[in-house]
Amino acid sequence: MTADPRDQFGPAASRYLTSDVHSDAESLRALAVLLGPGLGRVLDLATGAGHVAYAVAPEAAEVVALDLTPEMLEVTQAEALRRGFAHVLTQLGDAQALPFPDGHFNVVTCRLAPHHFPDVPRFLAEAHRVLTPGGRLLVVDTVGSEDPEADEALDAIERARDPSHVRDLPVSTWARLLDGAGFKTLLSETRLKRIGLTEWLERMSVPAETQEKVREAIQGATGTLRDLLRPEPDTFHLPELTVLAERLPGPVVRP
Repeated sequence: MTADPRDQFGPAASRYLTSDVHSDAESLRALAVLLGPGLGRVLDLATGAGHVAYAVAPEAAEVVALDLTPEMLEVTQAEALRRGFAHVLTQLGDAQALPFPDGHFNVVTCRLAPHHFPDVPRFLAEAHRVLTPGGRLLVVDTVGSEDPEADEALDAIERARDPSHVRDLPVSTWARLLDGAGFKTLLSETRLKRIGLTEWLERMSVPAETQEKVREAIQGATGTLRDLLRPEPDTFHLPELTVLAERLPGPVVRP
């Protein structure tokens, strides 16, 4: 049974503000450049510590940072004010059941979160619903392997480290789901993201015994999984997908 993400992320909220992966300035600048200027109303789903919200704030009329975890929103609100972004607003809520009217936002973003969603098609349907026709959806997330054996092994590693993990979807699955949800893909890029293993484990306060098992699984990976993880003494890699899609005209798509 998947753990409640609020139980996992509440105690770790402040660590996500300083996390090397989540606060990576270069990747955040790249996302801001990809979206460009004049963003209008932006909704950042599962905002975590708010890094995407801060990155897009200079070009947005308003940013709503939504998250399921109250402690994350406390961190985001404080950091937004510290940075002088009074137009970054926080909202408690579920990315799969959004408390906003149809067509309310020009841009929806979601970074490093969908692998925690029990129902990704519903998340995409809700993003489609709250976007204006022609509005854009930006998704960044860890993805699974197209090789079933490697995919299962990667999923086991992720779940051991974080019991609230649901699934890293393969790129082909993302393409199918976006198409079925009424989106046109404008860009789809995958990269291997280098991860500091110790920081990755300690960020979620993984027990020492479990840490050792996860380390062994990563360092001892073979075949396709080893090619994917590229383990080093205290680092490894995860595949990360960036997708920019446009909401097509037409009625709201239901999952």
